[in-house]
Amino acid sequence: MTVAFSPDPLARYDEQLLASAELQDELRRTGYAVLPPLLGSDDLAALESIGQSFVERLDEPFGDLFLAAGRILDAELRAEVTDAAGDIVREHLRPLFVEGTEILGAPLQVKPPSPDSALNPHQDQSLLDEADRLGVYCWIPLVDVDERNGWLEVVPGSHRLGNVQRTLNVPWQFAGQEEVLRRHGVGLEMPAGSVCLFDASLVHGSPPNRSADIRFALNNFAKPPDAPMVHFFADEATTPGCVEAWEIDVSFFLEEDIMSRPSERYRSLGERPHVTVSLTDEELDRVLQDLREQVADFATVPRAAVPS
Repeated sequence: MTVAFSPDPLARYDEQLLASAELQDELRRTGYAVLPPLLGSDDLAALESIGQSFVERLDEPFGDLFLAAGRILDAELRAEVTDAAGDIVREHLRPLFVEGTEILGAPLQVKPPSPDSALNPHQDQSLLDEADRLGVYCWIPLVDVDERNGWLEVVPGSHRLGNVQRTLNVPWQFAGQEEVLRRHGVGLEMPAGSVCLFDASLVHGSPPNRSADIRFALNNFAKPPDAPMVHFFADEATTPGCVEAWEIDVSFFLEEDIMSRPSERYRSLGERPHVTVSLTDEELDRVLQDLREQVADFATVPRAAVPS
């Protein structure tokens, strides 16, 4: 079956963001790269303590479900935890990127021991204009992770699907196709303190945590220093077939209601055509298979050394 689909040409990779050209090329081809541990036992213990304190202080019930600290209602606690974790890990991440790269916060991720703690395949919010600017997430487990306690699952090559306008306010283009995406997922067994770098548009998720303990992780974001953060938004006032673009900063996620129209403190960049990707389940399955075959030469095992 031939699918009329053109993968994203990834113009955003024309600008060097990773310190290692080889590592950036791997990210361009596969969408992700796993590196060996960056954090020592003292840092991991401090981060674990931050996580435990966060759970104890949180007034909002989250029960058996996955929780991202960046989504809680308590803006003060949200900012405090993100800043504290970021202060610990940021210096360990800097050598991976070219000089001047901006490394934002470290939102805490909490996966409780529960069969309901799975995170379906999804794409994180686009924080830049990904048509031409590259953003990279740095996912760091604070404990050893495997399938039992909810390892990270990635869909190789899915960063080329072309869905570059992603927020909670804009309907996700692959909603209802999670099972198709899941079939193409690859689980990443990683030791505590290691890092998975992944293109911000890569589809990923995680199975439920079936261990006896909370699985904590962090997810920093790295971007070029001159690349403005862009938030896409749409509501009933938006022209049909368009999205609105807003220039924001980190304060939007720490202090604002991210489900509402950005306040006057942020600058509107106007409306843009909504870039759409429309594939049937069968077409998406074929596209993902083709993309995965294109990256088959790249092994999903940790590298032996971290660029310096």
